[in-house]
Amino acid sequence: MTTSLEKSFDKAMVAVHGLPAEGDYLGTCQACFGQFVVKQRKSSESRAGGGWKRANAGKLVVVLHGYKRPGVGYIIGDCLGQGEEPFELAKDITEKFCKDLKHMQGMQQKYLAKLKAGEVTELQIQVDDRSGVRDPWKAWPRKQITIHPGWKNDNLSEGIRDFESAVRIAIFNTESLARQIARDVKYTEERIASWKYDPQALVQARSKIASVKEAKVSTRKVEQDVKEAHVLAVLQTFFDHQEFMAFLKSRNAGDRYGLAKEERHAQSGQPTLFDQYMQRVEKARSHKLYGDRMWSLKSITSDLKDIASGGYGVPKFKVKLPKKPAA
Repeated sequence: MTTSLEKSFDKAMVAVHGLPAEGDYLGTCQACFGQFVVKQRKSSESRAGGGWKRANAGKLVVVLHGYKRPGVGYIIGDCLGQGEEPFELAKDITEKFCKDLKHMQGMQQKYLAKLKAGEVTELQIQVDDRSGVRDPWKAWPRKQITIHPGWKNDNLSEGIRDFESAVRIAIFNTESLARQIARDVKYTEERIASWKYDPQALVQARSKIASVKEAKVSTRKVEQDVKEAHVLAVLQTFFDHQEFMAFLKSRNAGDRYGLAKEERHAQSGQPTLFDQYMQRVEKARSHKLYGDRMWSLKSITSDLKDIASGGYGVPKFKVKLPKKPAA
């Protein structure tokens, strides 16, 4: 039930951003810059435990994202920009994120200088845990250890042989991370510098994504029509083959797995195999769902191919089938 307070929030959205109060939008996350649904948060929808920020109740905010579902009954982790206003409306989270990145960059540069100067006398690395019995079908389990200058690795098959090689690997990894952070800082600063308040971009993005979805649906429908037309063409090829059709009309439906027998429709009074397959085709084409329809039609063509190839001990029939359409 919508409260009077929530109604006032709805009116505020129209007044502040000039956007309709009804419906969802598509916006950019201030932290990861991904495109996500933007919803208006009502005061009654605020969640505890780091979910929707109560301070943002009534605002247009980016939905929950950046989490994992490890199967323990709840999600783990989320993006810094979830539950916050989209980048089209604000940049405060982006500025905070950029500040944090610069702090991380400085920390990595200091650590890298210490590594190169030989001032680091302790490292955490992972090595094979060979204390137990290894499953012959699996690799050795890993364990984390602390090493110091003078440490030697007894397992010569590992890449880290001694403390010096561990330092070289740490320098390489730290330099890679520092370069990545530098790229992120540059990108974030550029986004902040070019930022402008643009609430109408939310509507434009929503209409754009709707048109993309519509185009994908249209393309998929064309592909499905082509595949279904090919299956129907294969069936029609079988039905146009006079000798093969004459054979199916001469056998009754009860003789499905004993086609080598010479039991005929006139003697048994049962419907012919031709009648049975025609009924199956009509039933298959009556399915509304594309998947159900195609599964039934392909099942029929598979049966006819088996019979035509002599799969049931009957004479082979040379039926030239149409080629599959290009992917």
